[in-house]
Parts: sequence; structure tokens; C-alpha cells
Amino acid sequence: VLARLGVAVELAGYSGADPIGEQFRVMLQEPGVGTARLLRHPSAGTGMSIITLTSDGERSIMLVNGANELFELDSVPDEWLDETQLVAALSVFLLPQFTGVSVARLFARAKAQGARTLLNICWDTKNQGLESLKPALALTDYFTLNIDEARQLTGKHSAQEQLRCLEKHTIGVLVLTLGADGCCWKEAGGKPEYVSALAVDALDTTGAGDSFIAGFSAGLIKKYSLGECVRLGCITASFAVTGTGTYSRIPGFKEIDQLRQEVYLETQNT
Repeated sequence: VLARLGVAVELAGYSGADPIGEQFRVMLQEPGVGTARLLRHPSAGTGMSIITLTSDGERSIMLVNGANELFELDSVPDEWLDETQLVAALSVFLLPQFTGVSVARLFARAKAQGARTLLNICWDTKNQGLESLKPALALTDYFTLNIDEARQLTGKHSAQEQLRCLEKHTIGVLVLTLGADGCCWKEAGGKPEYVSALAVDALDTTGAGDSFIAGFSAGLIKKYSLGECVRLGCITASFAVTGTGTYSRIPGFKEIDQLRQEVYLETQNT
């Protein structure tokens, strides 16, 4: 999605040296994702997901991490971080080697190179808890998660309660996605702010969170205000849920940004 939005992006990780891995590389390269840092593991197979959908668009995921589970953050060369504006660690809790400590070490190196850092988590299936994330959160500029993940981490049900709990452990911006209710965010020392979601018929929610992060990150790269970054993320995610699959429906940045401006003006007039 980042590539479709015109952002120069590299995916770092492992695929297998197998036909599925090679097909995956072709899929990534078509929209312009850099794959030089997507390494081929000589023996482990490419990770795979099987996603099932309910009639209302919600999904269940059966996943095998495969070779990507062997990708170590400490092995990331320093030159990969050169002239990089944003380093995002994704799938924390899903990839067992992406611990709070290992992510913290990567983020410390990234920030020393002048990059900003973004952390995104998955469902905490092993109940590692908020305590395990503290080293990484101490070096995270943007912590993005959805309201269900925040409920699991904090034990709190409302977005405001979750933000109050999480801000005790963060130095940066908290970004909490709310599904059909949009998104709220909070800067350190500030008050929670909200952006509404676009009204769409959600047929498949697969990739909605990833698409939000892509739109949000694109706004950061283009130096938009934080509120407009969140709005851009919400609009990008709205395209992702309107049919099966995800990425093929994401338009180019110009179309999404035009819609962002129209929504902003409508909000201002209201």
C-alpha cells in the first residue's frame, strides 16, 4: 500500500527460496516495493496465511511464519538504516523474535541515524503483556494498535481509559484505530483527538489495519500534521475493506489525498 501511495519503501525479512517466495517477490515488485532486503533463506519455507471470512467481513487467520521467524533484528546492517525517514517494526507478538528488547535495540540504532520509529502489534496469543513492550515503547515515536489489542494489553474497555493506561509507558504518539468508528490519537501531554471513518460497506476487513498504517506513514513522510496523517490512514483503510483481498483496490496517492482534502473541508464547514 505504501508503494501504491508513492512512498519509497523496502521490505526487510526472510522468504523461502521456493516458488511461493519468488511469486511473492514479483507481487511486491509490481507496485514498486523494494525487495533487496527481503532475503532468501536457504532451507526454511516461505511463510503463509490462510484467511477465512464471515458474512459480515470479519476474518480469522491461520498462519505459519516460516522463514520470516528466523529473521533477526540484530542482524539488520547499519547501512539499511541510512537515509531512512521511518523504520516500522510490524507483527510484534506474531514473530517471536520481535521482542520488546530486540525492537528497542533496532529503534535505538534507527534513531541514532535520524529516523523516526513506528511500532505495531498483533494479537498477543502468548500473553506476553504490556510489560514486554516497555523497552521498545521507550524508543517508539508512533505506537499504533487497534482497540481490541489495546483492550487485551490494558484490561480497559474504553478508548480513553486505554490511552491513559498506555501513555504511562510511551514517549511518543499513541494511535488507536476504532474500526467503523474511525481513529483516536494522543500526543504526549495532550488530549485525545478523533477522526471519523468514512461510511463504507465492509466486505473484507483483511489488511485494514496495515492499510491504515500505510496511509498514516505516507502522511508522516510528506510532513502532514498529525491529524491529517490519521485522516489519510482512515481513508486508505476505507478502500481496503470494500471487497475481497486488499491492495488492488488502493488507488494512487493523488486520489486518496484529494479525498482527504474534501473530507477536511467538509469537516471544517460542519
